[in-house]
Amino acid sequence: MLLPEFVQPSGTLNCRPGVGSNRLEGEWMVNRLRINKRSEEVLAQVRDDLVALLNSSRAPEDVRGFLLQRWARLLADINLSRGQEHPDWAAGWDTVHALLWSLAPKQGLEEVLRLLQLLPLLVERLQDGCEALHLDKAERDIFFANLAMLHAAIVRGGLHPDTAPAQLSEHLESSEIEPLSTFSPSAGNLVEPVSPVESPGQDVDATINTLLPGARVGFCDVSIEEKQLVLQWVSPMRGMFLFTDVEGYDAVSLTRARLKEKLARSEARLLLR
Repeated sequence: MLLPEFVQPSGTLNCRPGVGSNRLEGEWMVNRLRINKRSEEVLAQVRDDLVALLNSSRAPEDVRGFLLQRWARLLADINLSRGQEHPDWAAGWDTVHALLWSLAPKQGLEEVLRLLQLLPLLVERLQDGCEALHLDKAERDIFFANLAMLHAAIVRGGLHPDTAPAQLSEHLESSEIEPLSTFSPSAGNLVEPVSPVESPGQDVDATINTLLPGARVGFCDVSIEEKQLVLQWVSPMRGMFLFTDVEGYDAVSLTRARLKEKLARSEARLLLR
């Protein structure tokens, strides 16, 4: 898993000394300024590299903003605390390349299947990074909801109108998961993904385990009426669920943990067909 613990740059230079001589105080200030300057230089270089990638992609503004304002800081912190030889450095950039590839138009069933196979792992890696950055939950929810809608539109655009969800599920079940490094210009290793951690709730788990493409689920909250969505796709490990409205336009993807939370809070319920 990418960044199971976010390690800030450590060392005696980050710890202000206690009461001491003016010389020690001066040395501490000089060291602090040196560290801050180095941090700014690394962050600027990371952003320059990201801009170069983004300029050759079709990533929308919200994704550009996320990468330049959020992910850039994660990469810079990895560089400063662990170095460019650490696996997390390569994993962070592999995630960027995979995200940008996922947002490019897809043509035909083969490319769409590759995208759908990628999404659970890609979302996992992005979620790991958001956890490491301690991003606000509301900001994260908005970003991932918008990303799900983008991916749903790309999937629809790449498929023949007559392609049935069952065809996608059949192909996905027999395909292998590609590492994110596959989408990077340079080869690299990536830590194998782990299964999502779930909270207790056997009844809810049992309900989720029965969900198959075509199932209808009602979603609601205190501010809107219940909205019926149709389950279109389930990842092979049942860690990601893609829903659309009946017409197939409005789309949302949920991790297993998020769907479980909604069912447990009665914000979602399984409907009869």
